[in-house]
Amino acid sequence: MDNKRMHRVFYIVSLIQKHLDGTLTANEQKLLISWRDEHPANRQLFEELLQAKNIQEFEASYLSINTSRALVDFKRRYTLEQKSPASIRKILIKISYAAAVLLVVTGATWFLMDRQPRPTVTTVALEHQDIQPGGNRATLTFADGRTIDLSEEQTGIIVNGESISYQEDDIEIENLDAKEAKQLRLATPKGGMYSVTLSDGTQVWLNAESTLEYPSHFGTGVRVVRLDGEAYFDVAKVEGAKRTGGHLLQPFIVISRGQRVEVLGTKFNVSVYGDQPELKTTLVEGSVRLVQGENEKGPSVILKPGQQGIVSEGALAIGVKTVDTESLIAWKDGYFYFNNTPTVELMKEVARWYDVEVVYKGKMPNDTFSGKVKRNTTLMGLMEILQLSTINVKLEDNKLIIN
Repeated sequence: MDNKRMHRVFYIVSLIQKHLDGTLTANEQKLLISWRDEHPANRQLFEELLQAKNIQEFEASYLSINTSRALVDFKRRYTLEQKSPASIRKILIKISYAAAVLLVVTGATWFLMDRQPRPTVTTVALEHQDIQPGGNRATLTFADGRTIDLSEEQTGIIVNGESISYQEDDIEIENLDAKEAKQLRLATPKGGMYSVTLSDGTQVWLNAESTLEYPSHFGTGVRVVRLDGEAYFDVAKVEGAKRTGGHLLQPFIVISRGQRVEVLGTKFNVSVYGDQPELKTTLVEGSVRLVQGENEKGPSVILKPGQQGIVSEGALAIGVKTVDTESLIAWKDGYFYFNNTPTVELMKEVARWYDVEVVYKGKMPNDTFSGKVKRNTTLMGLMEILQLSTINVKLEDNKLIIN
């Protein structure tokens, strides 16, 4: 069995040790119980480790399992070599199965883009220090300047032209004037995400550190919203003025940081964070016209599903490339999805979701990562999963220091 799979089992052992010490976080407790109840073999291993007198020694192996020599030492320490081949096979099968189940429970699926062996990430933190993941957090600002913090127990709001209510239980937040459209502003902080259903039925999911400005209800003309940050749009088709043979569809326009996205009814993702040199629009379904600049007469391209349009400052044309849309919109469904992502770009996502400051000391790492991890993982839990690089990670208060 390879070091990486053994590492996952030792992580469970470390959780069991924290269980014995009474220092498990709520998230870790949930993960441990889920793993234990997943299969009878997991429960048996759990009970055996609870009764083991040498669990500290077992866990100590976890801290030094970065090399093949350490793995051999672990086998010697637990006298695997002295057991019969059949017994060894049973033990390894049990541990291998536990590792596989743990990967499923944590939602982590990792693979190297190259096949060169690498040392693991070293995580160093103050005792028991960790940072919880982001969640449902947002503020809603009204036209008169009033601002309210939206419920963290809800995932989104609905604007129906006459009122604003929560999506899940229809609790009313505010009455609206149905005759006069007022500008509203939904903003998520670092470590927050939220959704809004606009008055035309369009659904918008806001990622962390993002802002959407939109009217309380749309008129009969063009529907216009403004975005800063990142959002996923599922635009409703709306009939507008009559014409011979039917109705015209009302265009839906997203304006953001020097670009304009024009659609009728489609699904797409727009990422325009201020710390990104490129503005990226990814089409999932339908068709969009991407315009460079906020003026509709600027250079433009028509995107097809599976394509990403890239607007760069100073560029004379819009770049277009084929992309894996699943990885780019996974955040909406609660996942990090890295696809050969450089460490620096990965850490920007980490900083936004966990509301931490990332500080680099020494040479900037040039490693890349690929894989899928649930975003409900704690910060140090995520660092534990990212065991594919030579980087060292240290958590000090609200700073994540990368060596």
